Amino acid sequence: MKIIQVISDTNIGGAGVYLLTVLKLYNRSKFDMEVFLPHGSKLEGEIAKLGVKYTCVNHLAEKSFDLRAVRELGKLFAEKKPDIVSSHASLSARVAARLAPGKINIIFTKHCVFNSSGLLSYFPFKQVNGALNNWLSDKIIAVSPAAKSIMTAVGIKEAKIAVVDNGVLAPPVLTGDEKLKIRERYGIGRDKFVVALIGRLAEVKGHKYAVECAKICEKADGGIVFIFAGTGELEAEIKKQIKELNLNNILMPGFVKDVWEIENIMDLQINSSLSEAASLSLLEGMSLGKPAVVSDCGGNPSVIKNGVNGIVFPAADAAQALADSVLAVKRDKNLYEKLAQGALSVFPEKFTAEKMVKRICEVYENAVM
Repeated sequence: MKIIQVISDTNIGGAGVYLLTVLKLYNRSKFDMEVFLPHGSKLEGEIAKLGVKYTCVNHLAEKSFDLRAVRELGKLFAEKKPDIVSSHASLSARVAARLAPGKINIIFTKHCVFNSSGLLSYFPFKQVNGALNNWLSDKIIAVSPAAKSIMTAVGIKEAKIAVVDNGVLAPPVLTGDEKLKIRERYGIGRDKFVVALIGRLAEVKGHKYAVECAKICEKADGGIVFIFAGTGELEAEIKKQIKELNLNNILMPGFVKDVWEIENIMDLQINSSLSEAASLSLLEGMSLGKPAVVSDCGGNPSVIKNGVNGIVFPAADAAQALADSVLAVKRDKNLYEKLAQGALSVFPEKFTAEKMVKRICEVYENAVM
């Protein structure tokens, strides 16, 4: 079965990590996979390491739709004759595949979750959006139940959607001495309680609430250190907020290639997102037995079960509720151990990369039956 994966990302974000996981684990005797990606994408080198074929396509970079990309992709699809085109946020790929000669099955993976409270929820926009997406997709993979709910709310047929929970390859587990060396590198004492927020520095990730949370925690407990790992358009604004609040308990290391080092030294992970499908870093932390405190937005509650492997707080009272939860987990050792054990139990049940890729491949096979 010939499958072409199409992704428009130039950096390696959640969709890129997802795709790389599929490429590492798919059955090569059953599927012939190739990746179409933009020129200059950081994914190119990672795909090459895996020995997977790839083609760099003009006009594809960071755009969901571009008529020039549709033309380029259309020529390539006519030449390659895939059984399936698997699109990761590329509308250009779906349009090109539907217009290409022959029968190409189109599978669209919905990686993100945005509120459906706008015009697309109402007549006639809902009906038009639904008709377009239903025509351009033979099957849609939702990475969380929340992603499915968002799509059905804007007119997409429920029968077209398959929920395949995100999964990750468990990161390395470091020794105590290795963790101490990493703490020393970041200037973190061995007695500090480390709270990490891992993700791009963007409005939707709610970093401003996390900064306010850090202020509350600093007044209540001087033993907590926050790490904001990632880069993004709000970096300068977040640093300005930290400076204005005169905070000394937040580290911003920027882009961290081996993010599993931070996941190993953190005691607790937080997610203050205003919109989230299924955070991969939450899953990686869970595999290491690290509990999490997360907002009740999007797919967070389907990953973190309140009182089982973490705490879910109301985003409507983000800063205070987040701070109260962080302080509660730090101060109650029995609660912490319960949540840590819950994380270790939940991860292998639902969120391994192997289970995710197996389900994705089942979707591929069923699509061409």
